[in-house]
Amino acid sequence: MRFILSLVTATTVMTSAGVVAAPFSSEGSVTLASNYYFRGISQTEQGPAIQGSVSINHQDGWYASAWGSNIRFGEGSMELDLSLGRNWALDENWALDMGLVQYRYPEGDNETTGYNYMEGYAKLNYQDWQLGLALSDSYFGNDVGKFWYLSLDWQQTLTSHG
Repeated sequence: MRFILSLVTATTVMTSAGVVAAPFSSEGSVTLASNYYFRGISQTEQGPAIQGSVSINHQDGWYASAWGSNIRFGEGSMELDLSLGRNWALDENWALDMGLVQYRYPEGDNETTGYNYMEGYAKLNYQDWQLGLALSDSYFGNDVGKFWYLSLDWQQTLTSHG
């Protein structure tokens, strides 16, 4: 498995006193990566990617976000993912995240490719572990049909700032 090295990551967190009024908060990020892999497939033909995101979060756990990256396949050069979901803290160790995401490929989606698609997801978190399930009725590309993706992830913080 190829290790993807994030070269530069800058994250800005805007407080409620700034851009968005309480009970909302917002955040964004910019990442420069050596390669953009999605579910085991390079989206940039083994080349670098610049990626950005912005999210608006409500104190009740609701969120809306947009994430984008350059890509190198088909007719397009960009992926734009729009999501809406909700997080629940079940207790101090357990959390649940459920939502919908639309994967969009401006200039790359047409009747022939059918790249744009919607996906529902659920992620159950326990401490540093995450079990995820994604479901789609019409997965990426025409004639692919129904799709599900099961994932198990582990996250470890390497440094702590603050």
